[in-house]
Amino acid sequence: MRPNHVLGRSSPPYRVLVPVRPSGSGLHRAAHRPVAEAPVDGARLALSIGVLVAVPLLALNLRPAVTSVGAMLTDIRTGTGMSGVLASAVVAAPVWCFAVGGALAWTMRSRLGTSRTVSLALVVLAATLAARVMAGPYLLLAGTVVACLAIAVLGTLLPVITHSAPARAWAMLTGCYIAAMGGGSGIGALVTPQVAGKSSWQLGVSGWALLAAAGWAAWRVAARRFTEPPVAAAKHPGPGSLTPAGTAWSLTVHFGLTSGFTFSIMGWLPSILHDHAEVSGATVQWLFTVAMALGVPIALMVPKWARATKAQSGLAVALAAPNLVAVAGLLLDPAWNPWLWAVCLGLGMPAVGLALTLISLRAAPDGDTAAALSSMVQGLGYALAGVTALGAGLLHSSTNSWEWPLIGLLAVLCGQIITGMYAGLPVTIHAGRKQRPARAYVPEPRQPEPRLPQARQPEPPMHEPRIPDHGPPRRLPEQLELGLALEQHRSPQPREDRQIHIPFPREPSP
Repeated sequence: MRPNHVLGRSSPPYRVLVPVRPSGSGLHRAAHRPVAEAPVDGARLALSIGVLVAVPLLALNLRPAVTSVGAMLTDIRTGTGMSGVLASAVVAAPVWCFAVGGALAWTMRSRLGTSRTVSLALVVLAATLAARVMAGPYLLLAGTVVACLAIAVLGTLLPVITHSAPARAWAMLTGCYIAAMGGGSGIGALVTPQVAGKSSWQLGVSGWALLAAAGWAAWRVAARRFTEPPVAAAKHPGPGSLTPAGTAWSLTVHFGLTSGFTFSIMGWLPSILHDHAEVSGATVQWLFTVAMALGVPIALMVPKWARATKAQSGLAVALAAPNLVAVAGLLLDPAWNPWLWAVCLGLGMPAVGLALTLISLRAAPDGDTAAALSSMVQGLGYALAGVTALGAGLLHSSTNSWEWPLIGLLAVLCGQIITGMYAGLPVTIHAGRKQRPARAYVPEPRQPEPRLPQARQPEPPMHEPRIPDHGPPRRLPEQLELGLALEQHRSPQPREDRQIHIPFPREPSP
């Protein structure tokens, strides 16, 4: 007898059920045993040493290209003659490029696949990081734009890669990814000035091309463990098909405000500490390094904390609170304790990691939904972050003070808290709009036909009651005739209310 293939109703759609040969006689019950868990679309990431090395190494490449320029911005402006407006554009350009790169990543994944897109992004990143310091400030700006486009593609697809890992390894890979991204920020801010001090700022800024090359080599090994459906057969829904749209938009705005604050601190914190807090140059570098690197161990724990709770609203508020303290301190009394403000900023930096973790937590268990949500959140979110970073620089240029930019950052943090409370609610986002269930046909009650007003029938005219005609009168008995005659003789006029008809023989009329 052939084995029964019966899928239990309670089994998730991504569990593979093994048929069990029925034993004994009589009715057979289907038994099932989950043997593997994989996303619905078939994309899988098997664990290996190469994967555990490649994912953090890819994440390390997401920030040094930006923080290295921020750490050396004063030397770059001195060496290249860069104006203040161009310097603001260099600081804000990465965020705008991340916005465009989010949509670009979705298009490239649809045509090339995830693995090839990641490899191409790493090659472009390594080439542009090495070439952008070979000429004046405009080549530096152009190279930064192209490099940040490659970083945006890479950053959009990294949540897709970690999302396709087995459930037991998702938290570990996501934690390593977020911690490495934060570590890249600190390493870029710390190592670049040290290398530039021994050689030149060009070598300190362009040396990160070696890290991109190492990431490409590691991904070529790890890509053998990553399988996905053929590109021609895959159906990739767009970001516009995400539902519920309210949760997706709240997550997008939360990511945009969080990233805008983070990139504003990355680009302008050394200038704020030097000009507003009156801190010396060597101390500024150490304070900036502390602010960028202190949150790395916290970022490693953020995915675990987020997954341990059903709702992440409280965690979003807790990560934004230290930033509120730091910005308020820099605004009210910047020189009182700059180390305290730097430590508070470092404790609040993992808020970006929480926003990235929410992409995986809110997305349905399939790679297409994760890619569409990541493209929407990072594409539109970085566009909003670009407005924040550029606005901070323009406010400083117009007012020649850091007070109004810091007030603006306080408003950004308040918006980050509000949107984080809503984005942290336990709601699952799906790719594809919900179809409304067909409504049962209920016939409408028939309305009574309107009756036309009928003409009132005229009442018959009043007339005297008719006495039925019984034919020709008959002769009454003599006794009765005599009595009636006597009655008529006594009352010749009858009463008005009655008439008496005496059936005497009728006489012919003349």
